[in-house]
Amino acid sequence: MKVSTVIFDFGGVIAEEGWAKGVRIIAAKCGHEPESFFELCVQAIHDTGFCLGKVDEYGYWTHVKTLINLPMSATELKNEILPRFVVRPYVIEMAENLGRKYRTAILSDQTHWLDELNERDGFFKSFQHVFNSYHDGNSKQSPSYFTETCNKLNIFPQEAVFIDDNKGNIARALGVGMNAVLYETFEQTADELKKYVEI
Repeated sequence: MKVSTVIFDFGGVIAEEGWAKGVRIIAAKCGHEPESFFELCVQAIHDTGFCLGKVDEYGYWTHVKTLINLPMSATELKNEILPRFVVRPYVIEMAENLGRKYRTAILSDQTHWLDELNERDGFFKSFQHVFNSYHDGNSKQSPSYFTETCNKLNIFPQEAVFIDDNKGNIARALGVGMNAVLYETFEQTADELKKYVEI
């Protein structure tokens, strides 16, 4: 089936992965081992439902603080993370070029921070659709989010190619019938995309 739609992850694809970088910086500043602190923070996202919109950032960090000493305010914590999401202009250019022939979308497990980052950088305008787990109440941890997204786009999964830097997300997308490319480098991603679309 011919591909009609290209779907991009945000952090790690459209932008540098600010969450992972920021959380590890926070760990170092607070005297925690970066990798174990990162895993704790990731688990807390799922436990609180932060990426599903069930709590706001204050509720999320309050929960984290019940698990580990974290002598920083929610604002200070956010300020370590959001500036590290640096939009990659070459990915934006690719998306805009693809948008002339195909439908394009963002599919992100971001929180409301995605909206704040768009206010800062204005990247939503380069895509035709934006799907954010925080607003949709579902996440890429569930295969159903991929099928729901295809349904909203009124396409079969086989009509989409999904780009993400997370192997688990790629596996779940493939599992529902989507085409998928694991983002490792921009050059590698562009080469693999050529199997599905004209760039």
